Amino acid sequence: MLYWLALLAGGLVSGACLVAAMVLPRHYAAATVPLGAAGFLGGLYVLGTLSQDYSTPLAIAAAIATLIAGVVLGYTILTSAIPNLVRARRPATVRCPEDGDGTGIIVLTCTEPDHYDPRAIAYRQEILREQAAIDLPLTAVPFVFLAEKARYRAVGNTAPGAPVARSLLDKIGRRAATIPGVRVDLAPCHRPGGLVETVAAQACSGVACIAVVALDPPGTITAEAALATLGPLEHEADTPTVVTAGAIWDDASLVRRMADRILASTTGAELADVGVALVGMGMPEEWARRHPAAAETENYFDQRVRMALMEAGIEGDRIRCGSLDWQAPDVTEVVRHLAALGCRHIILAPSTTVLPTLDTMLDLERAATYARVPRDVRVITLNAWGDDDTIVQAVVDAASAALEPQEDDLRPL
Repeated sequence: MLYWLALLAGGLVSGACLVAAMVLPRHYAAATVPLGAAGFLGGLYVLGTLSQDYSTPLAIAAAIATLIAGVVLGYTILTSAIPNLVRARRPATVRCPEDGDGTGIIVLTCTEPDHYDPRAIAYRQEILREQAAIDLPLTAVPFVFLAEKARYRAVGNTAPGAPVARSLLDKIGRRAATIPGVRVDLAPCHRPGGLVETVAAQACSGVACIAVVALDPPGTITAEAALATLGPLEHEADTPTVVTAGAIWDDASLVRRMADRILASTTGAELADVGVALVGMGMPEEWARRHPAAAETENYFDQRVRMALMEAGIEGDRIRCGSLDWQAPDVTEVVRHLAALGCRHIILAPSTTVLPTLDTMLDLERAATYARVPRDVRVITLNAWGDDDTIVQAVVDAASAALEPQEDDLRPL
């Protein structure tokens, strides 16, 4: 009986270590590989011992089945525990005894963490499951983490948005210096309590009124999840006033700047040969169905950019909108369509993406490659907005408008 238990234990250890190696960061995953290998080799040793002791086909088959069952059970148990990476973390409470009179601006950035963090992936999967009805099979979940680790390795193990976000924060801080006693911080979307923790930090530094400015268009699934965590604050005493600023994408200067960026990339090409793909990140079908107005801001912005490009001389039917993920038409389809129309100079423009992400760095050009356009067709991919001065001014303007008490659209949370 002891041998059979050892056989099952070896399978459990190897299956659990397989999941750990797929999910954990590299320096932790490396430590699980020897343990998993030892568990599997130990199981094989016990399997050989049982085969010699019993020497019957039925016993050998039972031993092999026990080892496989142990691996599957270990894999399943640890995979089912992955959501606990998120559920174990609770948002911070905002309790600061000091009375402040300062002003705060929080810029909500929905991009990846600087380095691979399995908690961020687990949180994203939890949001997709709860808000967009996307529930992956249990056996497939570790492969999501493994793929994300591979994407981080492809960009040097540091998310492309990290340095750009810091530069953007510095510029916003300098531009907002005209507001007396202002403090500017970034709040991430990849942690359940990231926004609340930033509000707490500002409150404890003497800030009494805070404007939250989201870089993503309203209705973005991660941004909405982050803003929802502010709801309980209105029931807490001694908390600062937190208001949500209007969308920065209503700013006409951003429309002009995006059109100028696109036109600047047409140097050396005839406008009659130019095609433009205005690329959005897209959203899951279930989320779009539940929130039909979620894409309105992005669509309105893209249509205004389209009108500006048409005024500059680009034909309207050669300016298309596409999604990088979830929705149709996707980028590949749009590029193929533009090439079929005779465009020899195609520009991919992430229209409402401020910070570069793994998607814009890796998937955007890959999607264009999948289009397999003729060799004489040139496809140019624009960078995300980054720390563009127009974005900086739009953020400051949106925050200033939200902080004005006489504004009709002020929405205290």
